[in-house]
Amino acid sequence: LDGTIANTEFEAHLPAFNLAFEDFCLNWNWSKSIYIDLLKINGGRNRIKYYSKIINQYISDDLVIKIHEKKQFHYLKIIKKNTINFKTGVGRLISELNKKGVRQFIVTSSSRKQVDLLVSFLFKDFNPFEFIISSDDVELHKPNPMPYLMAMKLSGIKKNNSLVFEDSNA
Repeated sequence: LDGTIANTEFEAHLPAFNLAFEDFCLNWNWSKSIYIDLLKINGGRNRIKYYSKIINQYISDDLVIKIHEKKQFHYLKIIKKNTINFKTGVGRLISELNKKGVRQFIVTSSSRKQVDLLVSFLFKDFNPFEFIISSDDVELHKPNPMPYLMAMKLSGIKKNNSLVFEDSNA
């Protein structure tokens, strides 16, 4: 979803992280280039923890959780402003697949709350997705195959009859 269907990484996630850092009086401000490098790390909490280590500024796991919760708060506020756009060509692709009767699903590391809000803003007229697997639905998150295997099981579609679009090597 993020970075694959919608331009959320730089339009919503990055500013939300920086706002959360301000809220906790951390002297951190991720530039676009720093964030691009951090995107190699899956999950917002993991990015925060990793960054604290590379700059040698230890923060507790409890603080990581609180920063991430605040980041999610800011992310949802940004999404509600309805300024997020589709990645180039993705809206048309999803619409054409829907018209052809191709079944579509979302498998994401984002929370259910984030996904539902973003999908409702991006797909005002129709929701082309049969179901969504979010981080709330699985114990192990991507890049672990569990979310995709759950989607396969729920859909009844065999692996060799499926196509996955991703925006990260992981």
